[in-house]
Amino acid sequence: MKIDNILNENLVRRNLILASLLLSSFETLKSVIEDRIIGFFSFGESYFDKDRIIRFKKTDHFKAEVLEKYASEVKGNEDFRLFSSCCLWLRETDVISDIDLETISSIRGQRNLIAHELVRILFEDHTELNARLIRVAISLVEKIELWWVLNVEVPADEQYDGVEVKAEDVETGMKNLLEYLATIVQLEMEVQEDSTFVS
Repeated sequence: MKIDNILNENLVRRNLILASLLLSSFETLKSVIEDRIIGFFSFGESYFDKDRIIRFKKTDHFKAEVLEKYASEVKGNEDFRLFSSCCLWLRETDVISDIDLETISSIRGQRNLIAHELVRILFEDHTELNARLIRVAISLVEKIELWWVLNVEVPADEQYDGVEVKAEDVETGMKNLLEYLATIVQLEMEVQEDSTFVS
């Protein structure tokens, strides 16, 4: 770790902002992947967690159709098994592709890198962080959200009976949130005359 890098405020700010948005991108993607599926199989069963946030219950139906179904393919701790099983369910349902699965794994890898080596990353000239994956994560969030809206929510809502809803007509909140954060980061990078964050 170079002393000059420690004293370089622009470098530290750039890496910190990039790391923050990569973390936010992964956590948003993770939430979209897991919560949608858990909610789908919950049949409305929910509860308040310790932070008073409403969570859908992991029903026996969810466990059978997702967790137990892919148990032989997924190894690791409970959090990883939940995430990976939900990803495999999306692939089998043709929401995402094998290539998407590999990309999600890369985004998760960046999350793990940041979680375990943030201090080192903050002071690197040539960071291992991949800014391109932020835009990729946004695209995946949009892709998954659109599938749920067009294939589950719209068909189940009587107000859309006989109405053609196109993908371009749908705005998803999670995707818009990440786009907003990405814009802020891009502006910050431009101020620093940094070209590593490209849309």
